[in-house]
Amino acid sequence: MADLGSNRWPEIERLYYAAREHDAAARAAFLAEACAGDEALLAEVESLLKFDTAAAAFLTRPALEQAARALPAPSAGALTGRQIHGYDVRALLGAGGMGEVYLARDLRLGRDVALKILARFAAGSPSAVRRFEDEARSASVLNHPNIVTIYGVGEDGDVSYIAMERVIGRTLREIITSADLAIPAVLDLAIQLADALAVAHEKGIVHRDLKPANIKITPMAA
Repeated sequence: MADLGSNRWPEIERLYYAAREHDAAARAAFLAEACAGDEALLAEVESLLKFDTAAAAFLTRPALEQAARALPAPSAGALTGRQIHGYDVRALLGAGGMGEVYLARDLRLGRDVALKILARFAAGSPSAVRRFEDEARSASVLNHPNIVTIYGVGEDGDVSYIAMERVIGRTLREIITSADLAIPAVLDLAIQLADALAVAHEKGIVHRDLKPANIKITPMAA
């Protein structure tokens, strides 16, 4: 896979979603015109499109996530007990189509972190690893109390990881399904979320998987 660099990802993403709006017969012609002879760009977009096998999911799930759902799931928590670049992996916090998040101990600085691990199937793809690292770099330029802090990114053998701040609390999904939130609380959470998104958008960063399950509410913020 050609290395286009992180600055090309917005263009790749735009063409990927635009191409999905065309049927199979028209898609090739659209991409040929849109890429204007840029073979590396064309190859990158096509590498994402090839995972689109379920037409009904075109507008609801990213292509790489669809591919993950089609593959056998690895043993959940398989990295527990392992040391990864100075991080002692303690417990599984959560898992999704693109990987797992673990509670880990930073043995050098003596603090707990959340360690996001790229799924094994994607770790073998240079383009997937590059997008994973781009995610960390994008988040690392943001400085906001409602945006998680990135501590580091790297690879250890067959494992690609992002080390980030461990946020203690419940997800917004857990809160809205288990509690009757009063209007003032809803407005307060909405303002905090909008403020964080505004900061990200000012830096040209768009969160592509924003949903209640990905938003943690700390005890002080709830």
